[in-house]
Amino acid sequence: MPSRFWEMSSRMVRPSLMATFAEAVAFDPTTTPRVVDALVERNPPVMFDEAGAAYMTDWVIRVADDAVLGIRAEDIVRGVTQVSILKEANGSTYALKTIVQIESRANGILQLRTR
Repeated sequence: MPSRFWEMSSRMVRPSLMATFAEAVAFDPTTTPRVVDALVERNPPVMFDEAGAAYMTDWVIRVADDAVLGIRAEDIVRGVTQVSILKEANGSTYALKTIVQIESRANGILQLRTR
């Protein structure tokens, strides 16, 4: 059962954030692309692998965990599902990224790490 915070967040906070800051992102652009709104963080905090090497090409995107407004977590295959994102917020060149991790799934928002 969803919490009261989740219900209020889904009704008020998420639509406001998406309307203000979201960009169009195409999921699975090589098969049947589906364009959804996402919050894109192109310079997230650096993560390190087991050997201590930094991931410098990671981007974090946040989408609604919803079959209509966003993407369901169950539809994502780590290391296979791809997204097409603008390289710069107001640019015209797209980057093809692969979802490597679902970092969090809370309050109707999926946080996805892409590489």
